[in-house]
Amino acid sequence: MSVNYEVHWSRLGDAPQIMTINCLFVAAHGPYLQIIEEPKQRGFRFRYECEGPSHGGLPGASSEKNKKTYPTVRVSLPQPHISSYSSVPAPSVFLFM
Repeated sequence: MSVNYEVHWSRLGDAPQIMTINCLFVAAHGPYLQIIEEPKQRGFRFRYECEGPSHGGLPGASSEKNKKTYPTVRVSLPQPHISSYSSVPAPSVFLFM
């Protein structure tokens, strides 16, 4: 599984800089979470109670005016090992991958 991280930094008076770092993760045991689409930068802001309720959902990073997307994650489980046993005529094991 490969994951991209964006690192933001700036010096006083300079425009913000963005660097994307690609990291490779391998899940040895157990489930893992993969971020498919992150929330849009500045796509959602805090609203005071006097402004009324929120206006719509949280948009995704690739959301456009006519094509709405939303933040998405994928939960993946490790590959299960499934076995089937037979007792006729002689006991044997069948492995499914």
